[in-house]
Amino acid sequence: MNGYRKKDDQYYRLITEARKCFERQEREKACYWYAQAGLHQRPDAEMRDLADFLVVAIEFRPELAGDIARLLLAKSEPLPPLYIQDLFFCALTIADHVLEQEVTKRVLAGPLTPNLCVRIADMYFEYAADRRHQVRAAQWIRRATETAPLTFDDWAAKAYAFYLLLDDEKAPLAVLGCAQRCVELAETTPTIDLDALQDLVEALSILDDGSIITKHLYDKILANNLIPLPDKHRIWQEIKGNQGYL
Repeated sequence: MNGYRKKDDQYYRLITEARKCFERQEREKACYWYAQAGLHQRPDAEMRDLADFLVVAIEFRPELAGDIARLLLAKSEPLPPLYIQDLFFCALTIADHVLEQEVTKRVLAGPLTPNLCVRIADMYFEYAADRRHQVRAAQWIRRATETAPLTFDDWAAKAYAFYLLLDDEKAPLAVLGCAQRCVELAETTPTIDLDALQDLVEALSILDDGSIITKHLYDKILANNLIPLPDKHRIWQEIKGNQGYL
């Protein structure tokens, strides 16, 4: 931390209060304290504070959201995928086309993954306001099919992208190839994005033996001791919701 921030006791008192409120899910109060701290005018603010402020500002102080988003974009560190999703959510929600272009430029500078591409497409699918947004969603889905997968989540997302993009004749083989890699990685991956898993299961529905592959996949995941227990519990809840595969 630089000397300026160490001396700014008032700033840190307000930020500490905002963090406490955010952790307690008191979103409006968190927004109030972040705004009181003037976080939207602090290029030196920590990335996590800007990201948390952005989420609540979109809801309670949308007039500040664009400034917060640009401070986040200005950070030199890599942006976590969840932050990138929030940035797109912000741009689409406040209808700031320039911000949308700025976020897109930052993301395309890399590194790009199939899962990130699909998660961005999800933002467009969910918050599309016009045909232009629908076209953007399709572009991100195409990028997912063209980007090299490395992780379980990437292969799952790529399967979903093929499922959406290819015709009924080509999609099954492409989905099957990705699903096989997911099965291979299911016992050793340390993390699983639940959204990617849900997308994979949907993509597998196109296959005649999709339910068999899904059950085998679930068995592999539940046997994986590298996944943290809270995450595995959420996955188990997802599996319970898919009673047809148990």
